Amino acid sequence: MLARQFRNIELKGIVMRNRILSPLLLATVLCGTGYALDVGDKAPTLKVAKWLVGRGADPTAPASNQVCVVEIWATWCPPCRISIPHLNQVHAKLKDKGVVIMSISGEPAETVETFLKTMPMNYYVGIDDNQATCKAYNFSDGGVPRAFVVGKDAKIAWRGHPLDGLDRVLAKMTAGTFDAKAAVQAAQLEKELQVAAQLGNAEEIKAVLDKLLKLEPDNPKHHVLKVALLSQGEELDIEGVKASFAAWAKGCAEYDTGLRMLVSTMLDQDYDVRDPELIMSCATKAMAMGAGDPEIAIMMSKVHAEFGQLDQAIELLRKTRETADPQTRKRIAARLDYYTKAKRLVK
Repeated sequence: MLARQFRNIELKGIVMRNRILSPLLLATVLCGTGYALDVGDKAPTLKVAKWLVGRGADPTAPASNQVCVVEIWATWCPPCRISIPHLNQVHAKLKDKGVVIMSISGEPAETVETFLKTMPMNYYVGIDDNQATCKAYNFSDGGVPRAFVVGKDAKIAWRGHPLDGLDRVLAKMTAGTFDAKAAVQAAQLEKELQVAAQLGNAEEIKAVLDKLLKLEPDNPKHHVLKVALLSQGEELDIEGVKASFAAWAKGCAEYDTGLRMLVSTMLDQDYDVRDPELIMSCATKAMAMGAGDPEIAIMMSKVHAEFGQLDQAIELLRKTRETADPQTRKRIAARLDYYTKAKRLVK
């Protein structure tokens, strides 16, 4: 449900009134568990038996102009495949700004080579040397995908799912606005959030979450959890949810993915907490900032359809389909078919 609705651990649908997950379990899902590396740790050396696409950089060597992304992935993993188009986009956008993306698989080279024939990966792709890199970077339960951002100081600056804020962190690092101390503090608070979730302490979750929102107001996953908490109970906290949406819009005002997640979340709510003006303004701003991003275009098509603008929704999807990757084209085709049938019914 999570992967299908939010497409890539963006957790859409969790904050619906039918409450797919409790806030306690949600806190654990949002933050992840069992990482072998903490933010601030020195990055391990890459041990690659063979590079299949290009030749990656050494993340352990401090460089004044280099930021490395080390992703652990596998061809059999659906979330890994879903992440590839996004990583291709990030690579195209940031490769000239010193960002080096390296995806390491522990599978046989022949398996990955066959996969690459049907799913191009435009960044560096390597085969692990006897699982050494996967063990050094990956977290204890072995789940994939997981990405690690290694800063210019050769230390871990961020870790998580490639579609769960990687672009936000890289944008800050390339702009020179990334706060390493704040990142360490946020990572520690997320650990505290996990503990509170495991103990079933909703009040502690709220207290830690408020600290996280103050520290990282542009991190949409904190806003997702805040809305989820306010959506609990017999009576929905309508004004609280509305205020959280407004804070989300303000905090993610310069982050297109954050605005896209906000719009998608609002569209899943009951009408008593939706704000059509906020939906349209956030969607329009996300489109302006994320031109060419098919996920943002799909979100905008939902807004058009929601507001009775089926012609605009259909036209946008047709244009987006032309340049989208094969997987995204299939999703667009299904939505396009639905909107086209709906249009016939309202004539």
